[in-house]
Amino acid sequence: MAHLSEVGAVTIAISTANGATGTTDIEGVSLDTAGYSDMTCIVAMGPITAGAVTTVKLQGSADSAGSPDDWTDLTGTSQTVGDGDDNEVFLLSCHRPAKRYIRLYVDRATQAATVGSAVYVQTGARRRPVTHGTGVNAAEEFASPAEGTA
Repeated sequence: MAHLSEVGAVTIAISTANGATGTTDIEGVSLDTAGYSDMTCIVAMGPITAGAVTTVKLQGSADSAGSPDDWTDLTGTSQTVGDGDDNEVFLLSCHRPAKRYIRLYVDRATQAATVGSAVYVQTGARRRPVTHGTGVNAAEEFASPAEGTA
C-alpha cells in the first residue's frame, strides 16, 4: 500500500502568522494541481469573535500569478464558519479541478476571526517522487514501528 508521502504532496496554504486574528480577507497560496487528480484543503480555525461573519471557499485560475479578477469562486465550495466554530476544522475537496491553479480564500467580515493554519493535500500523483511545498519539512514513513523511545 502506498503512503501519502509517496502519492501525495502537502503545501501550506495559510501559515499561522498569515492567519492571525483580524477582519481582512486572506488569499491562500496558489496551488498548482497539474499532475494530481485530487486536492483537499484543511482549514483549522482559531478563536472567532462573537458576531463574526466568515466563509472559506476555493477559487480557481488558469494563471498562478493572475490578477484578482483572474480568480473565480468554485461553485459549491463555500462553507460558512459560525462565530461559535472556534478551534474547528473545515475540509474543502476538489476532484479534477477545471482550472489548473486553486487557492483557498477566507472572507472575514464584521468581527475578527483567526485561521490557525491551512494546508493543501494533493493525492493521485501521476508521477513520483512527489515534491512537497515550501515550509513542509521531513516526510517520513514508518511501517509497524516497534514500541519504545522515538
